[in-house]
Amino acid sequence: MHRKHIAALTTIALVVFCSVHTARDARADTAGGALIDASGASTQSQARMRYITAGDNHTCIVLSDNSVKCFGMGADGQLGNAAIDNIGDGVGAIVATSSTVSLGAGRTVRSISAGASHTCALLDNATVKCWGSGLYGRLGYEDSADRGNSTGQMGDSLPAVALGTGRTALQISVGSQHSCALLDNYSVKCWGRGTYGQLGIGSTATIGDGAGEMGNSLVAVAFAAGRSARFIAAGSNHTCAILDNASVVCWGRGSSGQLGQGAITNIGHSGSATVAVTPAIDLGSGRTALALSAGDAHTCAILDNATIKCWGSGSNGRLGSGATNNLGDGAGEMGNSLGIVDVGAGRTARAISAGIAHTCAVLDNATVKCWGNGGYGKLGYENQNDLGDGAGEMGTNLAAVSLGTGRTALAISAGGAHTCAVLNNGSAKCWGDGSSGQLGSDGIAAIGATTGEMGDSLAVVALGGSVDTATEPTAPQSVVAVAGDTQATVSWSAPVDNGGSAVTDYVVEYSVHGSGVWSLFDDGVSTSLGATVTGLVNDTSYSFRVSARNIVNTSATALALSAVTPVTTTTTTTTTTTTTTTSPPTTTSTTTTTTVAPTTSSSSSTSTSTSTTTTTVAPTTTTTTTTVAPTTTTTTTVALTTTTTTVTPQLVVVRTIPSLLVQPFALNMSALSTEQLRRLGRYSNNLKRGDVVTCTSYSPSNPHGTVSRLNVQRARSVCKYLSLKVVGLRVKVISAIAPVASVRSSVVGASPHWQSLNLLRRVVVEARPAL
Repeated sequence: MHRKHIAALTTIALVVFCSVHTARDARADTAGGALIDASGASTQSQARMRYITAGDNHTCIVLSDNSVKCFGMGADGQLGNAAIDNIGDGVGAIVATSSTVSLGAGRTVRSISAGASHTCALLDNATVKCWGSGLYGRLGYEDSADRGNSTGQMGDSLPAVALGTGRTALQISVGSQHSCALLDNYSVKCWGRGTYGQLGIGSTATIGDGAGEMGNSLVAVAFAAGRSARFIAAGSNHTCAILDNASVVCWGRGSSGQLGQGAITNIGHSGSATVAVTPAIDLGSGRTALALSAGDAHTCAILDNATIKCWGSGSNGRLGSGATNNLGDGAGEMGNSLGIVDVGAGRTARAISAGIAHTCAVLDNATVKCWGNGGYGKLGYENQNDLGDGAGEMGTNLAAVSLGTGRTALAISAGGAHTCAVLNNGSAKCWGDGSSGQLGSDGIAAIGATTGEMGDSLAVVALGGSVDTATEPTAPQSVVAVAGDTQATVSWSAPVDNGGSAVTDYVVEYSVHGSGVWSLFDDGVSTSLGATVTGLVNDTSYSFRVSARNIVNTSATALALSAVTPVTTTTTTTTTTTTTTTSPPTTTSTTTTTTVAPTTSSSSSTSTSTSTTTTTVAPTTTTTTTTVAPTTTTTTTVALTTTTTTVTPQLVVVRTIPSLLVQPFALNMSALSTEQLRRLGRYSNNLKRGDVVTCTSYSPSNPHGTVSRLNVQRARSVCKYLSLKVVGLRVKVISAIAPVASVRSSVVGASPHWQSLNLLRRVVVEARPAL
């Protein structure tokens, strides 16, 4: 008799709308990133999902040193302990003293995924290694041999799965008898059993069990034109992906509607039913997906509003619909007709895991709720009742699983007939079927089916170490950009939570506003809370976003509140030049020569004698010297480069326009209400032809700037109405993501602040008077 199998989803990821990543921004795996709750706050709960995985009959957990331990059934080598003995069943080795899985010298584990009887790990060097049953080529080693069940098969002897030249993995997900990897170029490759088309290659061939089938020969799943994957989830015999536009497509077995196409036909098994021509699953008007989990014959998704929708087999209540009928196998069952899973008033989901016949979720208050098949006590309610299959069993009537005093959940994994959780103190607890030791209790008894077995009575798994709970940081806070000349200065605050490991770098990206194409600003490795982005084009509007990185991974991005436009800076200079010349002292000599002519004097007397006297006067020369005092000659040259005209000051009155915070829109609505129309009509009296009006809506923070289409439409509705009221307005619509929104009035000095909680269904209107 064919037994059912489970592909337990161990990693849940967010997606990016229309984004381009550089090599530096590529994540080591996409399991990280913070999911959002209804308030818009980020949480890292789902990031820890990669550290725990529950398969059909075995469990694997990543420890704080990034090694991994597996326990439970080991018949096919799925525990990787070089034996076929069980671990944790009270007969074989006990979990605490069992050895960790050897994956090679210096190698550690980033993510783990367990299937029916095999296990795959994503390693620190972005390679993939698989062990356990090799039937159908599910290990990817081009044969059908089991690995991990005898000596000499693990460690460096276990090769990495060949994914193609230069290709590495971002994420792994293991199904019942097939395995899939999301590669670094956002393509998806699957190998193993393809009977139902679960490999997505347009055939039912088995891939990976014969020579020449892996590496470059392994065909990637072909999605619709222009689409690529951001996350994958492998179920028993079907596989799903979240694409780059946040839509979902599934392929493989569709017998219960688990592909969400309103039919029971398989997809991906032939050339006429390929993944490329398969329409995206209708999740409802304006709804997209943040996370996925694929079980045996059902699929669940966390939507962009943090609600849950499930489709496929409804047996035992695993869809949480209050009934047992299948959903997604007939016309008119998907889209808005598919109800959300009621997990309680005001409660939303952080993480989701689908098992063979039951489903569990971590909620926004860090509690766990499970529904579906209650056999063996795997729901954790100290009975074996099915839940979710009848009226009045969901919502507030569905209790949280009791994990112990003060204990909450960081992660959850639903397996074949058991469930495991990572708790807030770094421990792990498992409940349900323990027949092979998969609960790690060193016994084989079921736990959770009888009164008094849960809560403080439920022992933690004695691992011999703590569970790895380190994750990437939350997104940076309060990103602000200020424009300059061909540059912009970007500043931010540190993340609220560093993920348990210090931030080692901040990644700054920029984009021409509205283009959706992001470029990395290469400022090296820096923990500074600011950067000046250079090389921008003036008069072009740019958006900026920042993410934080630690040793584990890179955070979600935080978008600057508003785009900025660099402009040319003009400087005017007036120059006056003065030249001074000093002459040396000058002496002038004047010589005056005076010549006195000879003079002759004659005298006569009555005397008998006569006397004559003659006097000659020698010529005399007189020299006069005059000294002229030093003189200074000053020459002034003025080079006039600017003519300055002084105008008598005049009083200028500038018209100011206040900002408006539009009242909240109704849930899931973008049409303006009567009260909104009234307030907008009154506000339009402040506006005139030529005024520039900006309508901004705000979406909750999530990786890489994902914005809600509904919020974009809300902003458009507001601006469209104002442009109808005032002819000639220049309007601009912006949809932003920010933990805290700062909105400035055009009045100088006005700067009110509102929390994003109050902005999620609101639109901010700002106006600038016409020039």
